[in-house]
Amino acid sequence: MRELYRTRSTTDRNLHTVMREQRPRLLDLFCGAGGAAMGYYRAGFDVVGVDVNPQPHFPFEFIHADWEEPLRYLPGLWEREGVQYAIHASPPCQHYSTMTKKWGREDYHPDLVDEVRAAIFEVIDPGAEAIPYVIENVPGAPLWEPMMLCGTMFALESQGYGLQRHRIFESNIFLMPPAMCYHHLPALPVYGHAGGRSKRDGLKFPGIDAWREGMGIDWMTGKELAEAIPPAFTEHVGRQIMDPTGWNKTPDGVSFGPVCDPDGQPTPFTKGMFGVGS
Repeated sequence: MRELYRTRSTTDRNLHTVMREQRPRLLDLFCGAGGAAMGYYRAGFDVVGVDVNPQPHFPFEFIHADWEEPLRYLPGLWEREGVQYAIHASPPCQHYSTMTKKWGREDYHPDLVDEVRAAIFEVIDPGAEAIPYVIENVPGAPLWEPMMLCGTMFALESQGYGLQRHRIFESNIFLMPPAMCYHHLPALPVYGHAGGRSKRDGLKFPGIDAWREGMGIDWMTGKELAEAIPPAFTEHVGRQIMDPTGWNKTPDGVSFGPVCDPDGQPTPFTKGMFGVGS
């Protein structure tokens, strides 16, 4: 297992070194180029990313390995050191995506959500909130009572386009969305080739500058952006798992019901309280 350590600047490196003894850790499985990791960092975590592919632009500590070995090793090490930690996993989403299903290519992509969840449950007690876990994927993935986030909930937009990127999040901490979707602008298509065209779908894609601004990410290539999670999503999730007590109860101490069903669709509770999906 080969470990690489990268940061975006000397300032970031110095801040990371000073804070690592004070901040909880987060193990980011299937980390990609670090969109999710940056959000968790901003929420107060020191992040260790894991990916089977080299990630030269990942902005924090990085382990070049498949996901199983670091999941078996690092949580136990952190527990022995007395370090608080959380686990995030973003298994490959292609098996569950709308376009994959449209073209009947599900069997060409791995179906890992259940396997990853089972492995996390071997490490932590899923019924306890002492060690939070999060699994992220696209709507349609088999997540348990997930919360759905959309770029429009965070006013992510660029050049007259709004980021209508939906992702769902499962956790043993109850998660709340910040607002409802607000699809008032044309969708920013962060997929395909930045600045290119799709003759099949009749689309012209904005350039990479629009992608970077709309995603809130300035360090990735176009291909990396197409597979990334906006940091705003995981900063929102990270603040909730860092201190869940202020998010999952009403002022009377009554726990909220689930925000979304397993397909990422709003429940009646959510529609009534927050207008999500209306």
